[in-house]
Amino acid sequence: MNIAIIISAKDPASMNIGESLEKYKLPKNVTIHTVDTAPVYSEQVIDEIEADMYIFASKHSAKGLASLTLHSPGNWFSNDLGGNKNELSIAPALFLANGFLKLTEIKRREKLDIEVAQECTHHGPTFNKQVMFIEIGSSLENWKIKKYGDVIAEAIYYLVSTDFSSRTIAFGIGGTHYCSNFSKLIVRENYAFGHVCPKYQLDNLSWEMVEQALSKSLPKVQEVVIDWKGVSGHKDKIRVIMENLKNHSILVRRI
Repeated sequence: MNIAIIISAKDPASMNIGESLEKYKLPKNVTIHTVDTAPVYSEQVIDEIEADMYIFASKHSAKGLASLTLHSPGNWFSNDLGGNKNELSIAPALFLANGFLKLTEIKRREKLDIEVAQECTHHGPTFNKQVMFIEIGSSLENWKIKKYGDVIAEAIYYLVSTDFSSRTIAFGIGGTHYCSNFSKLIVRENYAFGHVCPKYQLDNLSWEMVEQALSKSLPKVQEVVIDWKGVSGHKDKIRVIMENLKNHSILVRRI
């Protein structure tokens, strides 16, 4: 599988990570490309850079503590931050799970006062290839910290040079943007989540979007995990989705 690592000249965190990646000798199937567009608006990358999978090194913007995050892109409804409306990219579930675990391991080893999270599916770009973001958050000050660039670079090198063992591949429904309950399953029960639709997007979770989340994950989704407390106000809708999933022979788990 050919993997393209995308560095954005318009993103200070991305440039920080790119500089740290220079010290690694990457496998022959992995290439680094610097582009002039912001990562979330990089749909043209698919036309200009041929690969089977794209890893975007990027900033993460939010209020709160410094963070290291990763997720797959896609829009459950609107495309205010790039990509296409109602469209998901293909989520590399094993890369996301193992990236989360690697970042957590480095955090502990280096005794870093920083949050690590796999986020829900959000923003662009969207195209029909495997795509993931791995990010430094949450402010300009943090984006430029060299240590954080080194951590992300180490995690990327690990991801592109390691063969991963199998896990239970899942689509997550409900919960918070930062997927804390699903992350527990990654750590404790050998799960890997491709796409996650959080509680705040459940108004936009149609059956068509569920089908996308199931089909646009590699490896193939084996289970749908529902954060039952994290779908409050939408339980009737989720029950209908659960019945549809059972009719399609997809395992459903409530946590």
